[in-house]
Amino acid sequence: MAKNKDGKADVLLTIPVETHEKLRFWAGQADVPVVEYIREAIELKLGFEVGDFPMTTLHERRMNEMIDQMNGQRTSMDALAKVVVDMADSLTGLARGDNDYLADENGEIARGSDGLVGDDE
Repeated sequence: MAKNKDGKADVLLTIPVETHEKLRFWAGQADVPVVEYIREAIELKLGFEVGDFPMTTLHERRMNEMIDQMNGQRTSMDALAKVVVDMADSLTGLARGDNDYLADENGEIARGSDGLVGDDE
């Protein structure tokens, strides 16, 4: 590998004919010379090796979708935890004898101070 005056190295590359045809096709699609396309491909591969690579819009959307789903799961789990805690509190209250449902009734519907049914506090 010989170094040029401008700090670049010359590399001799041998590739299969099919690969060369693909290379020419995709370089043409990108409207860049084949040599530039090879440089960009090498830089991209080296970036993948160290974990530094561009994230496409599709990947970003999928990541955002997964984050939203996980946030939804967390909300569901929080609601479920509240139900379980409320149930445990109710059972504890029943075990202690704290129960408004077993109070003597006189057959009348209780009205609250504002005249609404069920607002008896």
